[in-house]
Amino acid sequence: MTPKEKLITVKEGEDQEVVKSLMYKHRIEKILVLDSKNRLVGLITMKDIEKSIDYPLASRDAEGRLMVGAAVGVGKNLEERAENLAQAGVDVFIIDSAHGDSEGVIKVLKFLKRNIQILTLLLEMLQQKMALSSYRIWADAIKVGVGPGLFVQQESLLELGCLNYQQS
Repeated sequence: MTPKEKLITVKEGEDQEVVKSLMYKHRIEKILVLDSKNRLVGLITMKDIEKSIDYPLASRDAEGRLMVGAAVGVGKNLEERAENLAQAGVDVFIIDSAHGDSEGVIKVLKFLKRNIQILTLLLEMLQQKMALSSYRIWADAIKVGVGPGLFVQQESLLELGCLNYQQS
């Protein structure tokens, strides 16, 4: 193990160029981040720096972390799963269902907005009327239209939808 006095560290909030130059100088690919009380609060890798340069428009939260979304269905254990995801720091919920106007989906949407209060996107609305009614019950965003599903053959069963061309 490396002794404490030989560790290469930076203070929280240090400029990216300073961090990068220290990493080059000491020929390391990872550097520890310390707070004002010298407690470990993070780790920066050269890959982190490269990705921030390659993808400057990546969605990040207030703490600079990549934003994360999680799909939730209408099945069992939704409440527990949603609460665990919220505690883990998820930024957006996507309600994943082939029928966005079903009673189960609306129940899930209401639960998420009343109890978890994280941005919620509702998928697969067939028509404007359905989309507007869902929006009124607190969906933050909606997707109107039905596309093909790999396991759910929506177009065949419902005789509607929009076939999307996918080249393999």
